[in-house]
This record gives sequence, structure tokens and C-alpha cells, in this order.
Amino acid sequence: MGDLWEPFLTDLDSRAQIKGSRDPIGAQAIWTRFGRHVVGNLTTVSNSVRDFTTTLLGYCVAEEIGKAEPGSELATFLKWEQLCAYARAHYNRDFAFRGTERVRERLTESAKVVLSDASRHQILSDQPTYGLWGLYSVPSAASGLLEQDPIRLKTDALAFVDEFYLPKLKAAGLRTLAPVLDLLRRAEAQLDLAKDPFGVAQAVAKLLDRRMHDAERRFYGRHLVDGGPEDSTGGKQALLAQAMEELTNLAELVLSDSLVRAIAKEARRRGSDADPLVRRLDAIRA
Repeated sequence: MGDLWEPFLTDLDSRAQIKGSRDPIGAQAIWTRFGRHVVGNLTTVSNSVRDFTTTLLGYCVAEEIGKAEPGSELATFLKWEQLCAYARAHYNRDFAFRGTERVRERLTESAKVVLSDASRHQILSDQPTYGLWGLYSVPSAASGLLEQDPIRLKTDALAFVDEFYLPKLKAAGLRTLAPVLDLLRRAEAQLDLAKDPFGVAQAVAKLLDRRMHDAERRFYGRHLVDGGPEDSTGGKQALLAQAMEELTNLAELVLSDSLVRAIAKEARRRGSDADPLVRRLDAIRA
């Protein structure tokens, strides 16, 4: 009878796997149990500010086209994501986005590309799942950027798009959003990046420049770094970010016992308000 209670290993339940990541031993679930107390809105794959920009604008154009064409939102979003990827790669030489391999390969062959939700034109093997629609929608909602039912921009995010990004498009040569919408309404939009007669791709590339404007730093700092208006960590995430800012060469550091210890030490300097954060960091380190 005692043999029946010996521990044994099985394959990971496919329902527990995290989409878009490699986690063969299921450590993600363990990390989430501890990490969610200090980082409440982001995931290990939602790590690009410019991808959040693409997501916000994608939902904006998808909603606009969806008013006249209900049910077109996903297709529109996928085409927008493709447009942004090609524009960033061709004009900005920026390859920090999902779908890099296919975009590089296609642009090596020709500057003429196709925007379409058809699988043969997608920039990932399953773009709806492994692209921004699948991996950034939930973190965007958790950060106070998206409503979930129906999915659309929240008031604060919509106001930022109207007040900051749309004027930037105009400054880049597009008087209105109409040329972008006309392109994305097509089932298969042909786009020649070498000519780009309406300047759509070039304007999008300027919009997604790697340099961050001060207004963007404040906006994304509030929503992404601090956890958004509905921060589920009770302020611990903002304190964590402040403590991490004080560490030098942070971009070169690797998550380790010593790093978490250093962050906790820095947090302690901020007084008793940081005690809940320090306790959580100690649990993570252990």
C-alpha cells in the first residue's frame, strides 16, 4: 500500500502551459505564485514598450473599422501588426518585435509585402496566438489600457492616442488616419516599402521610433511600470520600480539571489512603507 504514495513525474498538462513561452518543467506557475505579489500586470513575454504602443494603436484602428464592418477586428489588428513590423524593420532597422524571422526573410527577397490575416501572410506560425493579440491583450487590460468586454481602449489610453499619437502621425505626413484605414480594410493589401506612395509605412515607422518621448515615459511609467490605476500589488510594484532604478547597470544584471537581495536592501532604505515589498522579495529569493 505504501508504494502507491511514492511521488512520480508525468508530462506537463497541456492546459497548464503558458502560450508563447518555453517552460518545460512548469516553473512559470511557481514564479507566478510569488511574482504576482510584486508585478501584477506584466508577463515574461510582454516586455516591449513599443509592442504596447503597437497594441494600443491596433485596437484603435480595429475598433474604428469595426464600426462599419463588425467582426473584422481581429483581421484588422493582425494586418496592423504586420504593417508595424515591416515599417520598423525597413525604415528603423529595428527588429525588436515578434515575427522577426519571417519579416527579415521576406524583406530580403523584396520590399513588396502583403498585409493579410491569411495564414500564409502572417508573420508568425499562429499570429493570433503568439502575436500581440494573444500575448499583449491581457497585460494591457491589467495595466488599465484596455476594456475587456468588449475589448477596446479605456478612456485614459484613448485620450493619449488622440492627444499624442495621432498628432505625431500628422507631423509624419498623414493629415488623417484615412490612408491607414483604407489600407487595412483590404483583404490583401499590397505594400511596396520602396515607394510607399501615400507615406503610410514611413509615418508608422516614425511613430514607432525607438526613442521615447517624455510624454510616453510618463504615460507608460504610470500604466506599465507602476501597475496602472488598478494596481493589484497595493503599491508594491511602484516601490519595486523605484528601488530598482537606484541600482547601477540594471540592464546588464541577471535575476539572481544577490540581485533580489540588493533590491530588497534598497527598498528597506525607504522606510516601513516598503516592509510588505521586502517580505515578498525575501519569499521570492528563498
